[in-house]
Order: sequence, then C-alpha cells, then structure tokens
Amino acid sequence: MEPLQLIPLAYYDLISRVLPGLVLVVCLPLSLNTTIWGAWSRLFQGSAGQTVINSPSLAIVLVLAYIAGQILAPISDWLERHVGAALFSSSHSVLQCAARADQGPLPATVRQFIRKHLETRGVRPKESSPQDLEMMLFEWYDTVRLDSPDVAARLTKIRAEYRMYSGICAASAATGVLHVALLALRICPLNIGFLISAAVMSIVGLWGGARMYKMFQVSVVSHYYTRKTL
Repeated sequence: MEPLQLIPLAYYDLISRVLPGLVLVVCLPLSLNTTIWGAWSRLFQGSAGQTVINSPSLAIVLVLAYIAGQILAPISDWLERHVGAALFSSSHSVLQCAARADQGPLPATVRQFIRKHLETRGVRPKESSPQDLEMMLFEWYDTVRLDSPDVAARLTKIRAEYRMYSGICAASAATGVLHVALLALRICPLNIGFLISAAVMSIVGLWGGARMYKMFQVSVVSHYYTRKTL
C-alpha cells in the first residue's frame, strides 16, 4: 500500500477510535465516583513516586483507548442513525432531500445528477430508501478515494471527525447511564456535575456528528459529480 494511502487510514483510527476511547477511559472513573483515578495515575509513577510519562505507560493507555473506541463503535453508530438523525434530520437527509423532493443544499444540477444515477440503478428517486442512498454515497466515496489520494485524505478526515463526535456522544451517554444505574443501586453517591457534563457532551457530540456528516455527504457528492462531468 502506498504511504499516502496509509496516512488517512492511521488518521482515521486515531481520530475516530482512540479519541472517543480516551473520553471513555477518563469518564469511566468519574461515573464510578471512586478512587480509580489512583490506579490510572500509578501508570505514570516512577520508582520514587514521581510522575513519569514513559513509552510503556502511554502505549498501555493508547491500546486501552483503541479497544474502548472499538467497543463504542456500534453504540455510536446506533445513536447516530436513530437519535442524531431524529434530532438533526436536516443534516442527515441531504441525499434524501435531493432524491425525493429535489431540494436541499446541493445545486439543482447535482440533485438532477443524483436522481438520474438512482434511476440507472433501478431505484425510483422518490421511493429511494436511506439504505439505497447510503450505499450510493459510500460507493462514490470509494471511487473518489481511489482516484485521488489528496481528496481521499480530506474526505477521510471529515469522515473520521463525524465518527469521533458520535463516539464521544456514546462514551458520555454510556458513562452517564452507568452512573445513574449505580446511583439507583446505592453503590455510589450522586455526582450532579458529572451528569450535567455527560448530558452536554452527548448532545454536542450528536450535533457535531450531524454537522460533519452533512459536510461529508456534500463533499463526496461534489467531488464525484465534478469527476464525472468534467
């Protein structure tokens, strides 16, 4: 694989997996409201008790964050498709508006291009499902990505960022629910500051993910349209 193709892939894992995983690693002890912070801090303590940030400790944290990010992925995907799409429908329905109602942020010529492409696939634009449009979007994304490494890097960055926001939302929501469950079971005391922070981060994560997903749709369609028409 070419180096320019490896860089976007590594960037995608770092942004969309490791960063949400780090949020989970940080929020989990807060949701438990215990002294687990001491266990994390001991990773960075030397033999004399001083705080030492070394390569093995950082490697452990990054591996744990990556694993946590992978665990969060299906949760964030569900939240993005069901909760985010319901709360911020205009950002998630760029292609649906173009195909079904011939309206939305895309230019009229691009909307017509989308409708004609659907017809060539045997799909009536007004009856196109979200699955039809998502499949078409990622086929176009793969086509553009293989044709131009420079464009691929930009599109992969946008995709990684909307997945990052969804992952942060999942991490915040999961730890917030965990804290409420532990509170109901009287295992830990109420941490109202943490609950408010988790709720705010969840909403901001959904909003940020919807915003970046809209940008991803517009960018992929625009690049593919330019490639096919020029």
